[in-house]
Amino acid sequence: MTDQPIANKHANDEALIAVMGPSGTGKSTFINLVSGSSLAVGNTLDSCTTEIQESQVFELDGRRVKLIDTPGFDDSDRSDAEIFNQIAEFLSSMYRQGTILHGVLYLHRISDVRVGGVARRNFAMFQKICGEEAMTNVAIATTRWNEVDEMTGIRREMELRTKDIFFKPAVDGGAKLLRHDRDLASAQDIVRELLMKQPKPLLLQTEIVHQGKAPSDTAAGMELQRELREQMERQDRKMLELKEELEEANATHDAELREELEEGMGELRATLKHLQDEAKTLTLPPRSATMPNPTRPSTSRPTRRTATFPPLFPSSRRAESPEQPHTEPTLPTEVPSSSTVQPSSTAQPSSAKAWSLVWVAQIFGRLVGVKNQ
Repeated sequence: MTDQPIANKHANDEALIAVMGPSGTGKSTFINLVSGSSLAVGNTLDSCTTEIQESQVFELDGRRVKLIDTPGFDDSDRSDAEIFNQIAEFLSSMYRQGTILHGVLYLHRISDVRVGGVARRNFAMFQKICGEEAMTNVAIATTRWNEVDEMTGIRREMELRTKDIFFKPAVDGGAKLLRHDRDLASAQDIVRELLMKQPKPLLLQTEIVHQGKAPSDTAAGMELQRELREQMERQDRKMLELKEELEEANATHDAELREELEEGMGELRATLKHLQDEAKTLTLPPRSATMPNPTRPSTSRPTRRTATFPPLFPSSRRAESPEQPHTEPTLPTEVPSSSTVQPSSTAQPSSAKAWSLVWVAQIFGRLVGVKNQ
C-alpha cells in the first residue's frame, strides 16, 4: 500500500517543532528562552517535564511558531514504555488531525564526559521515531558549552559528528549538528534552520496512521523491546552467577554470605519485576492523548483509533476469543478503522513482542524457583 499524505492543516498557520532529548539537556529552558513561555524547568538531571507541553505561539521572521516539549526516555518517575506510549499516541493523534511537524530538535549536553548508555538509548529511540526520510528535518543542538573549555567542547563535537555510535548516521542522513550558546540569538538561529524545511511526517506517525501498526510493532517500539530483552539477559546472567554462589554458601554453611546473596537475589527479583511490568505496559493500548492548548479547535474531530493488543501470554488470547484464527508466528492485532485514514490490509505486527514477553516470564519463573529452593 502506498502511503497517502495527509494535508497539513497548519500550512498557513503556525509552524510546529518538537523538542526531544534526555532529561537535563535544557529542553524546557530552550523553549522558554525562544518563545517567552513559562514551562517548568528542572535544576537537576532528574526529569522535570513529565507531560507533553506546548509553548505559547511566538513570531520569528514573520512566522508564527509553536514548540512542543517532550519527556526524555530516562524519566525518573516513569518507565520508557509509558513515555513511548504517550509520545506515540500524541504524535499519531496530531497527524490524524492533519498537523505535520516542520521539524524536530534534539538536544545533547556537550558537558557529558562520555556518551553513556542512557544517552545512546535516548538517541536510538529518537532515530527510530523520526526515520530516515524525516532526518533532513532534524536539528541536533549541543548545549551547556559554558561548562567546558572550548578545545574540549570542539573535540567532543567532532566525535559526535564523525563516530557511527553517536550522531554520524543522522548527520549523514541530512540532520544538522548545531551549537546552542544559551543566548536568544543562538536559539533563534536553531529554530530558523528548521523553519526553512518543508513539513514532513515522522516514521512513527506513518507506521501507526498509514500502515495500521500498533505502537509496539513500529520501528521505535521494536527498538524499545530490543533494549528490554538486553536488560533481561543481563539480569539473567547475574541471577545465574548469584545462584552458583548461593549453592556454594549452602555447602560451606556460610550464613553471612548466604544472607548477603539472598539480599542480592531480592534486588534481582525486584529489577525483573520492573522489567516485566514495563514489557506489559508496552503491549497495552496507550492512554488517550489530546493536543494541549489547541490553536484552532476543530468543530468536527476525526475519530481517534485505539489499537488493541494481545495479553501477556498468547494462550489467554486464544482462550478468550476462540473465533480469532491463530497463525504462527504472527499475533493478530485488531485496529478499528479511522475516519481519517484507512490502514493497510497487509500490515502485520511482529512476533517479537510475544517473544519478549515469554522471555520475561521464563526469567521471572526462574527467579521464583531460586527463591523457593
